[in-house]
Amino acid sequence: VLVFDMTGFSELTHRYGIVHFLSMVRRMQLTTEPIVRRYSGTLVKFEADNCYAMFPDAIAAISAAREINAAFEVANEATPDELDIRIACGVDHGRILVVSGRDFFGNAVNRACKLGEDLAGRCQRRTVLGERQIDEAGQRGGDHEHPNQGQDGDMAYLVMEYLPGITLRELLREQRRLTVPQTVTIMDAILS
Repeated sequence: VLVFDMTGFSELTHRYGIVHFLSMVRRMQLTTEPIVRRYSGTLVKFEADNCYAMFPDAIAAISAAREINAAFEVANEATPDELDIRIACGVDHGRILVVSGRDFFGNAVNRACKLGEDLAGRCQRRTVLGERQIDEAGQRGGDHEHPNQGQDGDMAYLVMEYLPGITLRELLREQRRLTVPQTVTIMDAILS
C-alpha cells in the first residue's frame, strides 16, 4: 500500500487561494497515475490532495514512490516555487479489504496513512516505510540499527529521504563500465 499527501495545503491555499491549489492537485493526479500503472500498481483513489494505491510487492511500491518524487522534482525545476508539488509518502504491507477497486481498508492502509502524514509529513520529500516493507525490501538486517529507523508505539518505521539522481543500474546502462574513481566512490559509500 502506498499513500501520499501533498504538503503545504494550508499555506498555499491561504496565500494563493483554493483554485490555485486545486490546479496543483490536478497536476499531481496526471503525473501520478501513469507511474503507478508502470509499476503494476492499482490506483485505488485520489481523495483531496492524497493518493491511495496498491502494488504487488514492496519493491514496486518503493520504486513507484521514488519515481513519483523524481517526477515532481523535475517538474518543480520548471515551475515557480508557488507551483511546486511536494509529497509525504507512507508505504506498508498487509492484508486489506478492497471494495470494488474504489476504496480499501485495513491496518496496512491505516499505517501507510499514518507513516505518510504523521511521520514523513514532518519533513519535505520523505518516504516512510513500515516494518514489513523494510523487511520485504531488504532494508533492514538483524539487529542493525539504521539512524532513520524509529518506533511509534508498536509500529517500526524507516524514513528515507528522496535524493535526486540515478540508480547504479541506470548508470551502468548509460556507461556500460565504471571508471576506477567511480567504482571507489560507490564502494566507499556501500561499505561505510
